[in-house]
This record gives sequence, C-alpha cells and structure tokens, in this order.
Amino acid sequence: MPVLHAKCIRKTPGLSILVHILVWGLYIIYEITLAGAISGKFAHFIDYLLHYSLYIGLFYFHCYRVLIPAGNAKRMKWVIVTVKVLLELLVLFSMNILIHLLLKDLDINSSWSASASVFVYSNIYRGILILGASTGYWLILEFFKKTKRIHKMQYAGAFAEKEKEKLRGDMMKAEIDLLKSQINPHMLFNTLNFIYNEVRKIDKPVADHILSLSELMRFSLTGLNSDEKVYLIDELEYIEHYISLHCMRLPSHIVLIKKGLPSGLQLKIIPLILATIVENILQHGDLSKPGRRALLRMTNRRGHLTILSTNKIKPSHQSGHGIGLVNMERRLKLAYPNSHILEHGMHRSKYTLKLTINLN
Repeated sequence: MPVLHAKCIRKTPGLSILVHILVWGLYIIYEITLAGAISGKFAHFIDYLLHYSLYIGLFYFHCYRVLIPAGNAKRMKWVIVTVKVLLELLVLFSMNILIHLLLKDLDINSSWSASASVFVYSNIYRGILILGASTGYWLILEFFKKTKRIHKMQYAGAFAEKEKEKLRGDMMKAEIDLLKSQINPHMLFNTLNFIYNEVRKIDKPVADHILSLSELMRFSLTGLNSDEKVYLIDELEYIEHYISLHCMRLPSHIVLIKKGLPSGLQLKIIPLILATIVENILQHGDLSKPGRRALLRMTNRRGHLTILSTNKIKPSHQSGHGIGLVNMERRLKLAYPNSHILEHGMHRSKYTLKLTINLN
C-alpha cells in the first residue's frame, strides 16, 4: 500500500476525496499491471471490482471503526483491538470465498483462483497488507491531529499572553491614576485667580502668595503630559512655590540645594515625586529653629537624579499612616522598575531619605 499524502486529512471534503481516489487508482493500476506482466494475463473487470471494493472497505473500516475509537478512549485496550483484527481477517477470508463462488457461478475465472493452501496464504498476506496500510494511515492522522492540537495550544497561549500583557498594562495605568488621584489637589485654579485679582487691590504680597498657590493648582491639574511625565524643571518650580507658601503660614527653615539642574534641562519625571518628599519634610520635620533646619539636596549627573533629604523629627510626632510615601514607592516601582533606589529611615537622630532614579 502506498503512503497517503498529508492533504488527505484537510478539512476540505472535495480535495480529500479526490486525493484518496487518485492514490487508490494509482495503486490498483500499479498492482494489476505488475500482476498481469508476471502472469501474462489479466482478470475480468468484475473480478477486480469485487476484490478491490472489499480491500478498500476493509482499509477504511479498520481505520475509522477499530483504531480511531480505540485511540480516542482514555486507555487503548489492546486485547479488544487484537480480537477485532482477527475477526476482520476472518471476514476477509469469508468474503473472498463468497466472491470466488459468485465468479464461478458467473462463469468468470478468478485471478485469485488457486489451490486451497495458496488461497489461504494469499488471503492472510492480503489481510496483513491492508490492515498494516490502514494502521499507517491512522498513525498519519494521529500525527497531524496532535500537531494541530499543539498549534492550537501555542496560538491560545500566545493569545492569552498578549491579553495578559494588555490587562497588566491597563491595571498598571489604572493603579497609577488611582495613586495620582490620592495626591493631586482638587481645587480649581480659576477660583484662585479670581481671588488673586481681588486681593491684589488691597494687599500685593498676599496676592503674590495666592498667585503661587494658583500656579501650584495649575501644574497639578493641567501640567501632566500624555506620557504621564512632566519636565523636572517644572516639578522643581512647583516645590519652590510649595515651600514658599508653607513658610508664609508657619516659620520653617529648609535649605534647597540644586546641582546639575539648569533652566533648559529637558529631563522628565513622573509628577509629584518631589512634592511628596517635601510634604513629608514639612509635615513631620522639626523646622522651627535655624539650628534644626531641613536640607533638601538634588543632584543630576547625566540623567541620574539623586534626591537627599535630612531633617529632625518633631518631638510629639505621630507617624500616621504614611500614605504619601507608600504611594510614592508604589508609583516608582511601576514607572522605574529596576531603575531606582529608595532608602529612608532614622539615622543619628535625624530622618534621612535618599532616592536615586535613572531618568534616561
């Protein structure tokens, strides 16, 4: 038996049937031609029709009614398969006898006519050949079925991974938005600008502080770009306004030192990181005397920003929930994974915070 082509198991029924017909046709022509050349004669058409119909039927019966159901079972029962194979051989032998008797009644000499022993051996040989070829065909079907299943699993895995990445990105963006919403102020700068214009007529210094507050609100509400980052210089200007307003309200001593941060610097950073650090200093630090001043030093070296803050803690300080620093740490992990180092804690009776970010 020839090996069937892989196209036989394609989903297109017409193409599959045509391939089967072509393969069987070539095989029958080959066998008849070879047998005729050896024996020097050819059998009757009805003889060929009956015998090859029997062999083709046995071929497909063995594949689709014996092997495939057994293979689809949780565990193939080889004893049952063996019994079925013996029954198939018995049926083949019986049908060949009936065909021989029928051809004899029609007065047609069968090409399979021979002595009893030759008849038996030829049937055994023909049965093993047909069943072996059918088993090979079944193995081909199983191979392509498993290959298709693997491709489906790979496609499903790739699709699931893509959806997982998309979901992770959506969750990350949602978490950033949530954390940002806990920090951003919710006052409208238009109202502050109106108050500024009214107060300026009476008290210019106070009006300037209101304008600073308005700029703080403007930066918080509209200063974010679509990439969720702001220019580092704008962030610095924001905290300078913030410190100025706080010192007007409460006497505080805080020193701001900047190195490597010219006005035209184009580096960007996620917003309100510096503001959170400054707010932590002003809220929990003991800044009431010049000797207890806080230090905030920011240094930029080729895109590597280092922020160092030190301050004493208020004697009656209560730590609270630390929401600001917790949010900042989570935002840094989302925006700069493996690209930042944050250390903070008490050191020599002072609270020290050091943050290093690679902004490149």
